[in-house]
Amino acid sequence: MSRTVISEIGTVDFANGSGLSVETTTTFTGATTFSSSISAVSLPTSPVQALAASASISQPGVYTLDNATPSGYLLPNPANVPGGVYVFRALSAQAHFLTASSADRGKFITDGTAAGSKVTITAVVGNSISLISDGLSFCKIANSGSVTFSGT
Repeated sequence: MSRTVISEIGTVDFANGSGLSVETTTTFTGATTFSSSISAVSLPTSPVQALAASASISQPGVYTLDNATPSGYLLPNPANVPGGVYVFRALSAQAHFLTASSADRGKFITDGTAAGSKVTITAVVGNSISLISDGLSFCKIANSGSVTFSGT
């Protein structure tokens, strides 16, 4: 048997070993069949960062919000984090809120429409929102529970 590796340099067949390794983004076109299971070697993950007070957020990631009073979190300029994914989950029953970095940039987008410069996560433990920066704004990917957009 031979082992085939698809990498940045192309496709390479090795005499020793067996199977297929895909080490770069690959698109299979046409009729593609596999005779056995396919599994990912690793999937991207982010460490969970706990926030217990209002803060400025500088990096994409997963954040838990746990404060006895409603807290505000300022997101960076989306131009500085294009493609950055942010997940915020409330661990306390407070109306925590996220604000954009400035009045002229950093708007929130939901359902393809500009929704404002502030998003509030309703005061229920477990409510969450996921956002992605498109380089100009923060676009809502999904939310669990209720969130409210406001501001200009």
